[in-house]
Amino acid sequence: PTQDFLTMARGRATRPAAALPGPGCCDACCVCSNRHFYWVRLCQRACVICFEFSMLALGPLLIVTVFVLVSSETYWALKYLVPAFAPCCGPRWGLHAAWIAFLLFNGMFNYLSCVLTDPGTHTSEVYADLVYEASQRGDIAPSEWEEYAQRHGLPAKRKRLVRWHRFDTRDASADGIMSSSSSGGMNATTTSGGSSGGVASGGPSSSASASSETHHHHHQNGGATTSSGTMGGSQHRVRHAAAAPSSSSSGGRHRAAAASGARRAGPHRGSWIDRGPYEWGFCRYTHGPKAPRAHFDHVTKKLVLNMDHYCPWMFNVVGYANYRYFVLFLVWVALACLYGVAITAFPFLAMANGGATGTAHTLTSLVGVTRAHRPTSKHARSAVMFTFVLALSVGIAVAILGGWHVFLTLTGQTTIEFYGNHTLRQRAKQRGLVFRNPYDRGLVQNWRHVFGPRHPLLAILPSRRPPPGLPWPDDDGPDDPTAAGNSKRIGDDMV
Repeated sequence: PTQDFLTMARGRATRPAAALPGPGCCDACCVCSNRHFYWVRLCQRACVICFEFSMLALGPLLIVTVFVLVSSETYWALKYLVPAFAPCCGPRWGLHAAWIAFLLFNGMFNYLSCVLTDPGTHTSEVYADLVYEASQRGDIAPSEWEEYAQRHGLPAKRKRLVRWHRFDTRDASADGIMSSSSSGGMNATTTSGGSSGGVASGGPSSSASASSETHHHHHQNGGATTSSGTMGGSQHRVRHAAAAPSSSSSGGRHRAAAASGARRAGPHRGSWIDRGPYEWGFCRYTHGPKAPRAHFDHVTKKLVLNMDHYCPWMFNVVGYANYRYFVLFLVWVALACLYGVAITAFPFLAMANGGATGTAHTLTSLVGVTRAHRPTSKHARSAVMFTFVLALSVGIAVAILGGWHVFLTLTGQTTIEFYGNHTLRQRAKQRGLVFRNPYDRGLVQNWRHVFGPRHPLLAILPSRRPPPGLPWPDDDGPDDPTAAGNSKRIGDDMV
């Protein structure tokens, strides 16, 4: 190798200067690498298109699969499974049939509601109402509403939302919120009453003044809060935030912008993580206003409020307007699977114990499984085997998924926001701060924000009522005007 290198060096030295590689060689290498990059990007785009098309094509097939499985299991349960321990058409059989019908109605009601309900896309009425309200309150420029209305064929004037009026006229002294005119996605606040660390509230600066308005929730320790800076913001922004007067006396985060008559300098076009939780942005896919907590779904090509994920089983996006149906569907499916396992466990173990000896035979005998539990007909054995395996496997998977979404509901997050909050939490930790989810209002208020103020046992019953509040939690709590003094505020339990 050394000899070859010397030979190449001598040959290079003897070549004329015109033959030596110059800047053109670098340009050729760049063109070559760009060409390779182009093909890589083309392959990635082809894979994405195939995935999106497969999700759309898979949706109707999965819906048909759900109906086939549900109808088959219902028939087998009433024909073979329940009569094994309750005489057909007797009182016990009637109770089991009523319970099966109750589970069936609740599960299918929430399933069809989730499939057929618009989750809150950018073409929906609720999204149009929010865009109009934002233009009236100064969160977006009036021209953005005019462009949005013209694009979707909507009238220039709309009826304003009652909940926004109520929030507008509330006394700000009950808010527990202080506002300043700093900008930046994550803000650091320090308390003057002995709190050793700051709190980074993930993102939410709603727009006000020439830039955007950032709200800080103060610690109930002397009632004083001082703005110490912004996470990732410039020094100029820190000075601007410190010099700005508090607008808590003007009515909260939205009232401050409306009272000053200020408008945003322009829509936020960066990542949603860097936006404030109440700050509007601009969607480069729909070319229109992007509401807080809204995300673009690349499968349906829609901008969705409170988007959680696209579910092929629902053939729809799970978002603001159908999230309650999705969670309740998981709950009722988990209960149905538990019931299926309960009525097929002994017959299944009896079938498995037919040829078992030794330890397996002893264990099944200890739990009370006898030959009397073993189905006699071939169809009954098939129904028991299929139902037990399906109910056990699906029940475990759905219980895990349902538990995950109950956790998200009680913590005021979506799946997308969970990962975003994890990123913001890491950023805050690097700066010695503690991150607080800006949408978290405590377990009770978070539950009410999705299910409403009803008793939990009544809230899970079938209902076509719309979501109880705005896509983001307002300061009164959903459907509860008297909850301002009882709801849990960000910063009330700072670490």
